[in-house]
Amino acid sequence: MYLPQFTTRNLFLMVAGAGFLFLFLNRAVDGQAWAIGVSLGLISILLLFACCALLFFFVWLLRLMVPTPEVQAQNPFVSDRPPEQIIPPANLD
Repeated sequence: MYLPQFTTRNLFLMVAGAGFLFLFLNRAVDGQAWAIGVSLGLISILLLFACCALLFFFVWLLRLMVPTPEVQAQNPFVSDRPPEQIIPPANLD
């Protein structure tokens, strides 16, 4: 079973990041303009990620529902004979 490995350093960084996030949100509720801007920026980035994830999910479901024909990949540069020579080989005799 795979268990995520969190180090103490990573946990401290996550707690500090959450603390700064809630500090910004608290200042935004108090009405400070810079905190409102930071909060709206973070919320809009989260909404963008959520919309992209939903779009990916819908396209993935559509791909599962609509069958696509199996096409064999072919190389257009492969043939039965060697390519024509532009410069004929020199006779070294």
